[in-house]
Amino acid sequence: MKTEIVEKVFSDKINGASILCSDGIKGYRTLAEKYNLEHKIIKSGTYKNGIYHINSVNSLHSRFKSWIDRFKGVSTKHLQNYVTWYKWLEKYKDLSHTDKIEEFLVHSNCVFKGTKYAEVSKRNNKILFQ
Repeated sequence: MKTEIVEKVFSDKINGASILCSDGIKGYRTLAEKYNLEHKIIKSGTYKNGIYHINSVNSLHSRFKSWIDRFKGVSTKHLQNYVTWYKWLEKYKDLSHTDKIEEFLVHSNCVFKGTKYAEVSKRNNKILFQ
């Protein structure tokens, strides 16, 4: 992964007190140096460095890949829609089937063009069912 991509994705999401934990790709090393971050590298073939690990990220990546494989390929044009769908499923994975349906109906009727997922997920939509 190129340094420019890593920086574009993460630069505004990291504060100075952060500890960067990665697999040691050059882009992450450069980011850690540029922002003066403590950098814990998980060496290839190992799964942790003391208390630091990247298992959560690897697990999320694996679950997403398994989920998206069912579509037999997706166009990059619609990739953000698939990612948003998956994020929604992950957020509500612990709800009962009935509660998931309720949340889905609320969210599918509250989204307007230009509305971002983060804005919708923060809304208090329960009032519609009281």
